[in-house]
Amino acid sequence: MLCRQTGLPLLLISIGSCCLPAQVPSGTAQPVAQAPPPPVTILIKKTIVFLETDCLHDFEKDSASLTREALLQMPPIQQQNSVVRLSNLALKLQSLKQKLKLQFVNDKSLTELSPQDVTRLMSNPNPNATSEQNADQIEWRLRTLITLNKFTDEEIASLSDQDLTLIALDQYRGTGFLVGYPDSRIKRPPGESQPRLFPYLATNRHVIQPGIEHGAPCKIVRSFVLLNRKPDATHTSTYGETDRIDQSLKWTTSPDDSVDLAVTGIGLDESKYDHVLIPTSQFVSDDEVKNHKVVEGDPVLFAGLFVQTFNQLHTLEPIVRSGSLAMIPEESLRMTLGNKPGHVYLAEVHAFGGNSGSPMFVDSTKFAAMIMVGTNLKLLGVISQEVFENSDLTLTVATSMSGNITGNSGVSVVVPVSELAKLLDDPSLKAARDHQIELQQGSANPH
Repeated sequence: MLCRQTGLPLLLISIGSCCLPAQVPSGTAQPVAQAPPPPVTILIKKTIVFLETDCLHDFEKDSASLTREALLQMPPIQQQNSVVRLSNLALKLQSLKQKLKLQFVNDKSLTELSPQDVTRLMSNPNPNATSEQNADQIEWRLRTLITLNKFTDEEIASLSDQDLTLIALDQYRGTGFLVGYPDSRIKRPPGESQPRLFPYLATNRHVIQPGIEHGAPCKIVRSFVLLNRKPDATHTSTYGETDRIDQSLKWTTSPDDSVDLAVTGIGLDESKYDHVLIPTSQFVSDDEVKNHKVVEGDPVLFAGLFVQTFNQLHTLEPIVRSGSLAMIPEESLRMTLGNKPGHVYLAEVHAFGGNSGSPMFVDSTKFAAMIMVGTNLKLLGVISQEVFENSDLTLTVATSMSGNITGNSGVSVVVPVSELAKLLDDPSLKAARDHQIELQQGSANPH
């Protein structure tokens, strides 16, 4: 299981062999009789985790989209099936509200149905009802669901897995990746020369707060991370494990609400989890961009979630796609959270639903020997959105969380890694690192 978090990492992880290979300066003597590193794409895939966020279904949107005209145009059998389905959902919520009433005696937010309303919900549809009557029944049941489908954070936290089966939930899936923040103050074991890192999980803000991109974040019920475990006594090969994280991880977001990023400290047992950290030393710097060491046309690749694989494969298996850097705007573009002007790059790479939060890498040497060595591969940024081309040839931007049915132009919006570097230096994360160092020094020097 993941280590429980209270805003600071509980386990400091050594780089060892768990990080992307660092750049080797030209002319440096190569180690003798050393096994070659694995292909860098294999290492990149080990930085990836999959994320799922479950939210309360928004029945108000259903009510707004189901106009009276649309209801009257439904075939009678569809109308009656809708009445039954909505009634069942409302009755399940009613039973849950009754349970919560016993638990939260003084909670004024709880809403229950009157006995008359319960009786009305339990009544079977009239097979001889007119379209107008059926439409009335559907609209009333939707209003009832909107009333019942409200919970406080405390109530949600109290719900068991069985309770959650009574609630209509929407699932959102995206990608995250692991980065490492070095700190020279971390005490290393005797004989170890490699720097040690504070481990963090990074992704888009809209992955952990679905709906924030529209200014209407959903009500989060629970969230999960899927990552790979190493073979053990019960498994002969690497296998995927899903852990609930909404009650254990604390996310940090940028004070600039146009920056679509979120990070959290995460404790991973290095002996159990098959993972790789991307050290901040392999972030593309602003100077590299300003000095044109990274330019349009440079090859890029990313790794992320292929949605269909989330529950179908035994292991976490990211998809890897490639393209080229298309644009490094000097000015802000209106392609960020809430369509606000912000600092972004554009890449000619086809992202799709589930790729939100995917790390994108660039190699200014045009991938020379990259597949075998990976010496110049650096983290460029994080995929946030994709640009769609509508039937009238208009370009629009949407998050790469769930995709869109319009034509994908093949252009993706990337949050620059410099924004991630700023976020890792957030005062709250710095304070957490300082506290962890104090704890380590205190345990090393007991009074």
